[in-house]
Amino acid sequence: MIVLERERERERCSERAASVFLGVTVTGMVTTRDSVLLLSGEYETKGGHPRPTSPSLVRYSWGVISAVQCRAVRVVWARRTPALVESLKNKLGKVSEEVEHIEAVEVDIEQAHRKLQELQKEVRGLYVFGEDVDAAESDLQSLKGRVDSSISQAKTLVSETKDHYIGLQQLVPTDIAQQFWATIRVIYWSVVVVQLSSLELLWETVSGAMEEKSRDLKRARTVRSEYNADVDEVQSWLQRAEAQVQDRSVDPHQQKEYLMLDEPPSSPLRAGIETWPLRLNYGAVTCVAVLQKFQGELGSVDDRLERLTKNGGVLIGNSRDDGEKALVQSTINTLTERLQQFRSCLEQKKHQVGDTLDSWQRFMTMYQAVKSWVDEKQTFLVEPLQLSSLIQARQKVHDYSTAVKTCKQMTKNLSDMSKELENIGQVNSVGDLPEKLEEAEEAKGEVEAQLLERIFARLDKRGSTLYSSPRASLVLTDSVKKLPDQITYHYAKSNDLQKHAFFLPPLCANVLILCSLVMYVSKLVVVQNGLLLETSEEWEQCEKKMKDVRAWMDKSRQSLESPQNKKKPLRDQLTMRDKMVMDVATQKTKISISAEKLQVHFRSGVGGDTKVTEAAQEILKELDQFHEVVKEQSNTLDTCLLQLDQYQQEIQQLRQQIVQVESQLRVVLSPTYLPHERDRAAEEQNVCRERVVALQTKIAARNERMKLLAQRGTPDTEPLDS
Repeated sequence: MIVLERERERERCSERAASVFLGVTVTGMVTTRDSVLLLSGEYETKGGHPRPTSPSLVRYSWGVISAVQCRAVRVVWARRTPALVESLKNKLGKVSEEVEHIEAVEVDIEQAHRKLQELQKEVRGLYVFGEDVDAAESDLQSLKGRVDSSISQAKTLVSETKDHYIGLQQLVPTDIAQQFWATIRVIYWSVVVVQLSSLELLWETVSGAMEEKSRDLKRARTVRSEYNADVDEVQSWLQRAEAQVQDRSVDPHQQKEYLMLDEPPSSPLRAGIETWPLRLNYGAVTCVAVLQKFQGELGSVDDRLERLTKNGGVLIGNSRDDGEKALVQSTINTLTERLQQFRSCLEQKKHQVGDTLDSWQRFMTMYQAVKSWVDEKQTFLVEPLQLSSLIQARQKVHDYSTAVKTCKQMTKNLSDMSKELENIGQVNSVGDLPEKLEEAEEAKGEVEAQLLERIFARLDKRGSTLYSSPRASLVLTDSVKKLPDQITYHYAKSNDLQKHAFFLPPLCANVLILCSLVMYVSKLVVVQNGLLLETSEEWEQCEKKMKDVRAWMDKSRQSLESPQNKKKPLRDQLTMRDKMVMDVATQKTKISISAEKLQVHFRSGVGGDTKVTEAAQEILKELDQFHEVVKEQSNTLDTCLLQLDQYQQEIQQLRQQIVQVESQLRVVLSPTYLPHERDRAAEEQNVCRERVVALQTKIAARNERMKLLAQRGTPDTEPLDS
């Protein structure tokens, strides 16, 4: 029975061993290996080697079956058992080998999985829109090299795995492929791997992702370079344009030609403008050429500002630096606001220049009227005075009286010319208009004095003949008595007629003496009243000017200390202070002239208080102090601008040096450069790279120092090392 049981047990083990097969999955292979190990253990413990039969069993067996049958059973058992054990060992070795290979592949896949996950994070976190584009490019190249290396290793792993199992004429384990492709998929954040069976498609996808990053880097470089170039161009253009429009040293004819270039050729305004530069000859032809270029660039500046705004939006949308975002947005807003303000200022300037042109034309009209009057009256005065009859004498007195009356209109013309001159000076350069006004005043004064002198001097010469009859004396006396109402100047001497009273008959002499006395008293009253009136007017004007000057100083101080002024560019602040320096001199001149005029009236016989003079001196001292403060600030800003210009020049020089060093680096990087001395070539490459980094560091330091200068408004005490 025992022999039969063992035979049956051996048959069952053989069937189980025959049923063991190599699985096509990792789990199946592991299960197969465990089954083979179990069977091998059972055979070794239960019958892997024939054990000796106990004597009692032999005796029992001989009692049941014959010795021949027992011997046959033992021979068969001994023959079949080693073959079965050998088969199990072969399967066990093969399964163990495959399991070890698959476990090694799993370890490699796990490592590739972790490595590609890390690369995925780096690709997602790669920042190419920073200020240092060269560093971003270097990081991108380094990352691309590592990605290519990882993909190449993964591709090699897949290829070796396929070759291994294809060589064994077996299928690739399903879960190994799935785990491998799942690991490769992690590296690409922007690409979804649809088919995992094509390594070539995966390689193209990876290359496409890296090319997209390269395009992003090129876009960042282009956007940043265009943005910086447009900012510099728009700022410099605005500075030139604002300086041109706000230039008060140009006469209005030139400036109107500048501002009205967009008027059609048939416009009456343009037709009138064309004659002014020819008549006044202020070199408008050259200025027109400059402004034609300025007007033609306005459209291109709008295009640059639009592109600048677009590129700035790209930088703001992709930048991770909040400070840079705020700076870019502030720059865009500032330039847009400045351009809009310039447009408004341009339109306002057009209206102002138009009004100034009208004032200029009125001034020239009145100037020509005064010149014509002077020429006419000089011709009139040159004519010899020959009196032969009463009618002729009356006509002469009437002519001279009429001539004196016209002085009032000329005085009004001169006053209006002074007002028009002041209006022109508030907007543009007055050119030679002050000289023309002074010339007209002097000519008018000389003619007026000659007229008044002629009225009495000529009568003195003809006294004996002219007053030979009482009727003629009364006629002349009646005519002369009206002169004090017409003459408001003290050029004529009203008592001159008294010198010639002895030439007249006694009655006429008495009448003339009485008339002279009346004329003298009337003239004294008129002169005294006029003197008091002029004194009060001058006093009032002096007080008003002192009040205006104080208000101007307060307003100027507030303007200098205002936050809006401190936010302006340094060049605008310097321009404003230079204008204030010139305005201080103008205000001092106003106060000095007004106080001197008032003192002239005081010395003419009208008593006055010295408080006005003391107040004027105090204001002059305050103006001097304010002038020193503004001048010192102007010098400080001028020094800052000089340092800014110096830094800009140094930056340009450094950029040129970078270009030279980069050119040298490209030469050194060439494979044909020192092909047999690669160590020396590598050393020179490192030297060039370090030189480029050092130059870029200097440029960055100067850019930061320029920003600090613009914000602080004070020059550097310790300039940067070159």
